[in-house]
Formats: sequence, structure tokens, C-alpha cells
Amino acid sequence: MGVLPNNYEVPKSGSSDLFIKLEPGETKIRILDEPTLGYIYWKDKKPTRVKQPGDVPSGEDAKHFWFVPVWCNDRVSFLEISQKTVLSELAFLDSSDDWGGLDKHDVTIKRTGEGMETQYFVQPVPPKALSKQAKDTWQEMKKDYKPNNLFVEGGSVYAKSDDDDELPF
Repeated sequence: MGVLPNNYEVPKSGSSDLFIKLEPGETKIRILDEPTLGYIYWKDKKPTRVKQPGDVPSGEDAKHFWFVPVWCNDRVSFLEISQKTVLSELAFLDSSDDWGGLDKHDVTIKRTGEGMETQYFVQPVPPKALSKQAKDTWQEMKKDYKPNNLFVEGGSVYAKSDDDDELPF
């Protein structure tokens, strides 16, 4: 036996709450900024993201994705969407003269089933102003948001800069 208790588990990173997935059930989001568009493929069980389909190596199966900051559950989070049905519905809503852009209303994405039986449904919520809390939180975080780091190995899309906490050495 080592120095750690038998039931010890390494805590998850503090930034894990920043990234969300479309879980079973309903997820209500408001898109806060332009999506970063790209293509994702898996190499050695790790995701590799590139900007253009021509950047995907020959023979690799890549999926188109959007990476976007969202307001969800009263906080700013980051969401990667690669499900074609969700992307198609969101693009349709964004181009709709009746609904306006995705920044003008929330959408609810419902996930049902599992594995090959998974289905997604997108439902727009009537347009309304973004809350002051959401606007203020996003404005504070936006300066540290670097979406192009998705395309850099080991890059971090969000790293809070603490200008007041500079080291004295």
C-alpha cells in the first residue's frame, strides 16, 4: 500500500465545468458568439481538429463541427457540436427571417436514445433579450477566449489571465 487512501481519486480539472456535452434529455443554450468551424478526426484515440477539409489526411474519416461559447445553466460554457441534424437545424434557424440570428433566442436541444439509436431534436425558444448576467459574464470571459487554439496541439481555448496576480520574480 502506498501513501494515498484506497478510495482516492484524482479530482477533475477545475475547467471541466467550462465544457459541456449534449447529454440525454434537454439542454437549453444561447449561442454567445460566432462558432469556430472546423473538422475533427481521431488519431491514436485523440481528437485532431483542422480548419479545412483539405487538411484532413487521406483516409481519415472527419466530421464537420462548430465550437461555440454558450449560456447554459446560468453560466458560460463551451460546446462542440458535430451532429449533422443539430448543425442543420441551427443553420436553418440562424438564416430564418422569422427568427433572426441564433444570438436572438435560446434553443433547446433534446437528445434521446443511445449509440446508433441516438436522435437529436432542436426547438427554438421565442426571442428574448440576453440577460444582463449572461452579457456581463461573457464580456469578462471573452478576452481570454482563444478559439483558434483548437487547431494547435495542446492549445487551450480558454485560460483566465490574472493580471493582478503577476509573480514578483
